Amino acid sequence: MEIYEHHTEKRIEPREHYTYLINILIDAYNAGKLPEIKDIIIEPEYGYVASIEYNSGEHRVLYGHDPGFNSGSAEQLANDKGYTKFLLRENGINCARGSEFLLPWWADMLRQSDRQQFNHSMRDTKEALGYIDKSLGFPVYVKPSRGSQGVGVARVETAEELDKLLNQYNEERVKVAVIEEELKMPDYRILVFDDEVVNAYERRPFSVEGDGVSNLEQLIDLKHKTLVDSGRDIHFERQLPIIMNKLGKMGLSMTDIIPEGADVRLMDISNLSAGGTPVDVGEVMHQRWRDLAVRVARIFDLRICGVDLACKDITQSDSEYGVIEVNATPGAKQFMASGAAQQEKLEDVFVKFFRTL
Repeated sequence: MEIYEHHTEKRIEPREHYTYLINILIDAYNAGKLPEIKDIIIEPEYGYVASIEYNSGEHRVLYGHDPGFNSGSAEQLANDKGYTKFLLRENGINCARGSEFLLPWWADMLRQSDRQQFNHSMRDTKEALGYIDKSLGFPVYVKPSRGSQGVGVARVETAEELDKLLNQYNEERVKVAVIEEELKMPDYRILVFDDEVVNAYERRPFSVEGDGVSNLEQLIDLKHKTLVDSGRDIHFERQLPIIMNKLGKMGLSMTDIIPEGADVRLMDISNLSAGGTPVDVGEVMHQRWRDLAVRVARIFDLRICGVDLACKDITQSDSEYGVIEVNATPGAKQFMASGAAQQEKLEDVFVKFFRTL
């Protein structure tokens, strides 16, 4: 590993392999927007870690996409979707009905431990189908209890699909699966920092629009190229099997030509890392949803977080809603890459982050 860089000059050179968070820090520092900062130390080989020294003598550490505001326990809690649902429900906040199930390999290990051997309330995935039939009904959403960017999340319509997905989870050594009802409402991300909503946008699933000439494969390739060229970090190879499965359910194939103006939705999740499109709603969102997002952040003891909200009409205070997830390290790269206005908005937000102790 290279010797760590310690910057004492006024200018720090950004590097392409640094995380977007560290490069934003560097750009703001070089532009003189961070007068509170005395010095910055960056690990140069991977560009994944940085230490900020403030004029006051205090320090902050950046690790990956984590700006270093939240406690470890608060992050661990929010990153567990099962515990998140528990805490939301206990505080009277609507969330999707659902439950958690241990994967067989993990259930076997826990049952052999001294602490859990008398815990008879543990449920494994053998009980999942019965739970769905009795409490939810298909379709349901199934996701690993821990994870981000929509990885492993699937909309499941049949017992056969459920069995296949849970077997895949078991092979991948997923510990706990969350199974929950489908919330048929638009999906929003609300970003909170120190009891203030600093950004809010709707997340629309990856889709393509027909032109009457190009087939689906060409439309998808063009959309993917456009996203990547804009700076979006899309793991398309991971999404292709999901897209193919959805096309099959719709009776479509990659060779089909889509009529001009027709929109084909290709994903059941709206994460920006899966090609979703952000639409800013900060100006139209009702105050109730701002207050709700701030309350959620307080419940989880998070100074910074992203609250994922399903809401029938975000402009109305009495609309049906459900909190989907709480993200303790909400990435912003995908949103920033969606346009110049979005990039400028989030850069201003990050300047505020870095100036705050």
